[in-house]
Amino acid sequence: MFPSKSSSNLAALIANKPSETYDELLPGKDAAARLRSHLDQSIRNWKAGM
Repeated sequence: MFPSKSSSNLAALIANKPSETYDELLPGKDAAARLRSHLDQSIRNWKAGM
């Protein structure tokens, strides 16, 4: 079932994993605006094809 009732297993799973960050996708940055635009267009295209 999703969402999980307990997050302790998830926390243990990711505790020792390296973090991946995408600094260029911070709000207000050009890359974030481009991603949002791409997602908006993809959603519009998907809805148009329904």
